[in-house]
Amino acid sequence: MVNQNVYSDKANIKDTKMTFYSTKEAAEILHMSREVLTRKCRNGEITFKRSGRKYLFNDEDINNYLSSGGAGEI
Repeated sequence: MVNQNVYSDKANIKDTKMTFYSTKEAAEILHMSREVLTRKCRNGEITFKRSGRKYLFNDEDINNYLSSGGAGEI
């Protein structure tokens, strides 16, 4: 007989995959140039993750920036 409790724990785990956007993709979403987005990252105006030298953005980073009143610049 198989203990079903062992498997029920695995069924409760949510899919934790996150989608990350490159600087180019995030800049397009935010309607600003890559240069402006990079400057905002360095100034702490928008949150991001790093992978080596690359800036990476997830939906939460983008939504937080937009909800804080961030507006696109060109």
